[in-house]
Amino acid sequence: MTSPGLRSAPPKHGAESTESPLQEHWRTLYAGGYTLANLERNQLLGMSTRTLKEQLIPRLPVDLDRHYERNIPDSPELSLGPIAANSAALRACLAPSTRELARERTWEAAVGEPTFMNHSRRIYTDNAIAWDRERYEDLPLLWPLKLYAFEPFSWIVRGFGPGHEACGRLRAAFDPWIGDWLHNATIGDAHYLRGMWTPWAVSLRLQRWLRYLAWVEEGSSSQLRRSVRRGVFKHARFLASNVEWDVGGNHLIENGVALVMAGLAFEVPETDWTKQGISILETAGARQFLADGCHFERSSMYHVLTLTRYLTVVDLLRRNGRQVPDTISGTATAATDFLRHLEPPDGRLPLLNDAVQGESLPLAACMSYAEAVGVSRRPNEAITADRSIAPGGSGYGWLETTRGRMLIDGGPVAPAHLPGHAHSDTLGFLLWCGGEPVLTDTGTFGYVADERRQYARGVSGHNTVQVGELEPIVIAGKYLMGPRPTPCTRWVTDPVTMFEGRYRARPLDGPAYLHHRAIFAGPAWWVLVDTVDNHAGRPVTSRLHCHPAVSVDVGSDTGTLRRPADAPSTAVRVTAPDNAISIARGPYYPSFGRELERDVISIESSPPAGRRAQLILALTAPSIAPADIDFENANNTLTAVDIDGNRTELPSRELLPGSSV
Repeated sequence: MTSPGLRSAPPKHGAESTESPLQEHWRTLYAGGYTLANLERNQLLGMSTRTLKEQLIPRLPVDLDRHYERNIPDSPELSLGPIAANSAALRACLAPSTRELARERTWEAAVGEPTFMNHSRRIYTDNAIAWDRERYEDLPLLWPLKLYAFEPFSWIVRGFGPGHEACGRLRAAFDPWIGDWLHNATIGDAHYLRGMWTPWAVSLRLQRWLRYLAWVEEGSSSQLRRSVRRGVFKHARFLASNVEWDVGGNHLIENGVALVMAGLAFEVPETDWTKQGISILETAGARQFLADGCHFERSSMYHVLTLTRYLTVVDLLRRNGRQVPDTISGTATAATDFLRHLEPPDGRLPLLNDAVQGESLPLAACMSYAEAVGVSRRPNEAITADRSIAPGGSGYGWLETTRGRMLIDGGPVAPAHLPGHAHSDTLGFLLWCGGEPVLTDTGTFGYVADERRQYARGVSGHNTVQVGELEPIVIAGKYLMGPRPTPCTRWVTDPVTMFEGRYRARPLDGPAYLHHRAIFAGPAWWVLVDTVDNHAGRPVTSRLHCHPAVSVDVGSDTGTLRRPADAPSTAVRVTAPDNAISIARGPYYPSFGRELERDVISIESSPPAGRRAQLILALTAPSIAPADIDFENANNTLTAVDIDGNRTELPSRELLPGSSV
């Protein structure tokens, strides 16, 4: 155990694993087996179909590329007005700083050096774009996929209006991208469904080509219009027969939106892409959004990405004079309401699960987009009421005091069949004081299966409790995950607000243990009480991950957290009178490929085996000294607190180990 107040070794991240190859192999097999056992029939069928296609088609004497080009109308007509109007509405919702960033990224890509995931790479060889995967083998797989998805085209449409003075130069730079792709990227090569023709990338490429074509339509050459229209038609045909039932989740939503956009754009009666896309989105809306409107992967970033797609479909259907199905409009409304519920004091996306800044619309822009496309908004009080305790909901709820707002994660970790973007953050929380983030999650560096990925998803990267070095959830590879605990929770509002939750963890390499957490919110303070049963003598550690802008001073049983401005409203004191407090340096991943250092506070209890571990800490104004805080216990249970001379009785806890619940 680290001595109180001393700086300990940093958490393990980005370094060589301490596991033996055999241990790592066993962990991967265990997590992989559990993940596979929980896949749904559509996923298994989709995986089998994709594998079969990739194994057989490259070996058969068939020209798959020509198959999808067969019988394309010579000059398919497109209706691009609604798409252009939708793009203008979206662009108008962006803050000037967001549009300026899109312009900067556009010009980088225009000279052939796009930046994805904080990596820039020259993409031209001999005046042609190098699409082959081998050129980017040293980069994360997501990097070339973003290139194949034509991500810079989204920056163009967001950063520049069609009448901008730079449009001519931009068309000269980016029109050849499409021509080069149409000439070189054929369907049917080895692993084509996992590279240039990955359906997720096809979906985004299709959406972005349509937006780009609507953006340049008046100024483009007839040859470009003809070739791009034929290319879009081919892409829609391909996507319609390669929907990602094997992946599911947000990928399925991207497939559906792309098909709707293509179906509405083409005036070809025999295509049923709109109908197919709507069917996919109706199914996803019913299955992927929880009772409180949160997307079921419980990532703030993917929630905004999927909500944005539903808002786009709502708007395009209306602009094309089509009826919006109730399932789609209802999904968009509920998801918008949830985003308003989730909005933190600083207005930036909280980095919950696999989430980073800059990959989705900013939170405020997404809500403005919802209003712009006419998605109904309910009163704030209707959104907030019972949102935290909705059965079958996300479990995200707020505890508010005059010091700030605390976001609680009281929900399950992930859908059993889709754990890929989930983290081991059960009963974790985030904290804002004075409108600024003080305690945060870790974010996501990327999806490469390395130590950074393991740390970001593991329990030590979140504001919750860890027993020894055990992982309560077995995590392996990029996306694999073993059995997840299902927390039992309750919220109480009298005499003070309380969140209470418990879960049973079943680590792979240790005994099952029971973690109970209660968080009380008083007038100007929070008190956290963690208890752990069956820790088998291992130390129990509660971690607080500070925002990089927060500086920390730690004493023997207290620590003070301040932002650089040292405004009293943003400072908070952590007091843990009966436990050791230490501090370490840990990583923070605010965007893909970017790592910052920040302070991580650890509060530790080390009772002997057979005795319940208990951690009690108070979060107060820095003016409240440890001597001004008194905890009253009865039968080893906290019943009241006296903070700065004000005594408050606490609600009884019903979920403690041994209770009847």
